[in-house]
Amino acid sequence: MADVALPFRMGEYIAFDRIGRGGMAEIFLALHAKSTMSTKKVVLKKIHPYLAAIPSFVRALMNEAKYMERIRSPFITSIVDLAATPDGAYIAMEYVEGQDLNQLLGLFSKHRIPVPFPLTFHVVCSVLRGLQAVHETKDDEGRLLNLIHLDLSPGNVLVSFAGEVKICDFGVATTSQLTQILAKDGEIRGKLSYMSPEQAAGRGLDRRSDLFSTGIIFWEMLSGRKLYTSQDKDRIYAMALEGRVPPLERSRFPEQDTLDAILERALSKDPAGRYPTAAAFLDDIMAYVERQGIVVNQIAIGEMIESHFGEEILQVRYERERAISAILPVQA
Repeated sequence: MADVALPFRMGEYIAFDRIGRGGMAEIFLALHAKSTMSTKKVVLKKIHPYLAAIPSFVRALMNEAKYMERIRSPFITSIVDLAATPDGAYIAMEYVEGQDLNQLLGLFSKHRIPVPFPLTFHVVCSVLRGLQAVHETKDDEGRLLNLIHLDLSPGNVLVSFAGEVKICDFGVATTSQLTQILAKDGEIRGKLSYMSPEQAAGRGLDRRSDLFSTGIIFWEMLSGRKLYTSQDKDRIYAMALEGRVPPLERSRFPEQDTLDAILERALSKDPAGRYPTAAAFLDDIMAYVERQGIVVNQIAIGEMIESHFGEEILQVRYERERAISAILPVQA
């Protein structure tokens, strides 16, 4: 798939930096061309042309994005705009100045700094609060919409330089018709390394699948390594189907039996053995946090990130502002 030349205009937005590509869309940083604030940034998801050419897909995408607009949570990136234009379909989303969790953990690894205990709990608690809001979203008649993320992974968890944590990228993300349209010939969507066993098997899903994915993130941040590792995609798939999770290394953490019990429940292969809701999962983690006196708040995490990675933060800001400066004449 050939890269789109930058900058380019789409609807009311000018994309100036490519930041990712997924199975459904290319992802760019963009400016709102008509904003009175000339440097107002958004994340622009440009739907792949072959999908944008399927009318049923575009209709389902727009319907699902409208469902996501109903979610009101500081732990979820908000949708700014969505449209299908002659140039293609796109979703514009809130810009978070920071990095995804994969990138942030990469910085800790690069600098040979152990992942701080408070960061682990801040991230996981924030993710669970966001998921609770997603899972409890209702329609105008007060009925649950049964929204689930289905692609939760460190790459879809954003951590701002100020310590905010937000879940993003609901592109494969509900129990409605979009999932059915995407599931061509039994194709499994989402990231294998973070799938629940039932998702890998292509079985029916509910909110407990998201909680399994959260459990993997929690396990990996505590253990400092990936759960499913292999160069062979088929092997990763087999591991995801099996859903076997080794225990944490013994005696690494205070009150470790409690942590082991939380992880065992979150990562039960049988959904019936898991936490029924994100709130129940969160309650057990917060009880542990309070007993241990762990400081879990945005300000402390923001200060910690800046103290460790101040130079990297400045570099990211410089490169993005330089890219914006280069396109301001185009915007005008």
